[in-house]
Amino acid sequence: MDGRLRRREFLVAGTGLAAWSAGCMDSDDDPAPTGEADDATGDDATGDDGPSGLPTETEEPIDSDEATATETDDGEGDDDGEPTEGEESNDEDEGENDEDDEGGPEGPTASIDASLASEAVPNGYVFEAEAAAGDEPIAAYRWDLGDGSDGEGESVAHAYADPGEYTVELTVEDDAGETERARETVTVDERPDGRPITGRFFPELVGVDEALLELLEAHDVGGATVAVNYEGEFVHSRGYGWRDRDRSEAVSPDALVRIASVTKPITAAAVLDLEAEGEIDLDEPALDLIDVEPREADDPDDRLSEITVRHLLDHRGGWDRDATFDPLFQPVEIAEELDLDRPPEPREIARFALGQPLQFDPGSQRVYSNLGYLLLGLLVEDVTGRPYEEYVREEVLDPVGADEFHPARNLPEDRPDREVAYDDDRSCYNAVELDRGESVTCADGGIDVEAMDAAAGLVASAPAVARFTAAYELDGTRRSGAPSQRRVTHGWFTDGTSAVARQGPDGVDIVILCNSRVPTEELDDAIEAAIDGVEWP
Repeated sequence: MDGRLRRREFLVAGTGLAAWSAGCMDSDDDPAPTGEADDATGDDATGDDGPSGLPTETEEPIDSDEATATETDDGEGDDDGEPTEGEESNDEDEGENDEDDEGGPEGPTASIDASLASEAVPNGYVFEAEAAAGDEPIAAYRWDLGDGSDGEGESVAHAYADPGEYTVELTVEDDAGETERARETVTVDERPDGRPITGRFFPELVGVDEALLELLEAHDVGGATVAVNYEGEFVHSRGYGWRDRDRSEAVSPDALVRIASVTKPITAAAVLDLEAEGEIDLDEPALDLIDVEPREADDPDDRLSEITVRHLLDHRGGWDRDATFDPLFQPVEIAEELDLDRPPEPREIARFALGQPLQFDPGSQRVYSNLGYLLLGLLVEDVTGRPYEEYVREEVLDPVGADEFHPARNLPEDRPDREVAYDDDRSCYNAVELDRGESVTCADGGIDVEAMDAAAGLVASAPAVARFTAAYELDGTRRSGAPSQRRVTHGWFTDGTSAVARQGPDGVDIVILCNSRVPTEELDDAIEAAIDGVEWP
């Protein structure tokens, strides 16, 4: 008998959780987690299984397009744990039928050491396990305490344990049926930072957890959700922190969050699908397709007729909000100009804006434009005869399984139950009531998100955005199934909201949705840090 192990088990039981993991047969196969998708994917991807007072420009977009080189780290550390006290070691020479071996071949040995994690694995416990047959060590394991999912590797650790008392048990059985068991009990009173984490833990993706936790801690973000695709398959979705402003209720991985300007790729997808169906030509004058006329009292710019559909898609329509203003953030001013007793609707915003002069010749510059995408939403409505939200839901989102999208609502009482509360301390005057004398939270009535429509007016879960990105590139084109040819990040932060979607040539798509302001460039940096910290299969 050579003492090789025939079966190994690593059992984790938790009070109130009953979390356990079992059974790695003698196989090198370790299936990677699968599930749902991120912001733009291929056609054959499936996806089965976050009183300054107006006017003040608060939006900061990211719409970057850059080539990157991506490296992956395939190594894991070595397990150098020592046997526990009292264990026997096999120092005899190998061989069968040794006359000096009074007890026959040594049985298996096992040991576990559990300790509080520090810098290596923040916010949890580290469990190190060692198993051997005679003096031959075998690989140790890493298991999730929360839901029983398991992972295998020479370096073993578990992060982000939920509070409770846990018994970690390692059982080793050799070919002769002899077993050895080691057991360790630890108590987790609370996470070191007190921040709850929901969703399944994958040891392979702990780098995503660590990058997001570091970002949330640095900016005191209340809650966030993340969804990750790898090579067209959804592999990860988690919630971090709290869904309410009191910070008492954990945010779920599928919580609904405003996605802000991540709405724009969905609008672009609808427009490009119409072009593919022969309903429109991207190079025809856009305003010929939109039923909006400037006010008679205004003096429309003669260059409006030169704006094509393609110009609107590419942010080349002729508007520069930094040189003037962004009409989507001026509901009270526009309502006063149009003599309205309520906030203006998208078509009314467009009517007002088209009466203002352009800042440059259409097509000559690229300047990020919310107004251009507001107009594209009206184009979708006028070409199809259907409301924007209905069309994109039925023709773009539902067909790819991205069915958790809703129109954004200004006030908490009008939102879906699963939508987060926006952790926003800034004050604005009341845009919903057109009252300059009343101060409200900017995220809850100080900005009119309902009028942002096709530019920034959708709410979704991170997994739903991921399913969309599994089918479409972030420029709105349908994916071929291959990784993106370049790294593209599209995002936005404003009052109470930060949202970023990223696609890259490494086959990784990530969506991060937050319920408070985080500069989008820092979200972008967090995404890259997360990717660098993952050992992809």
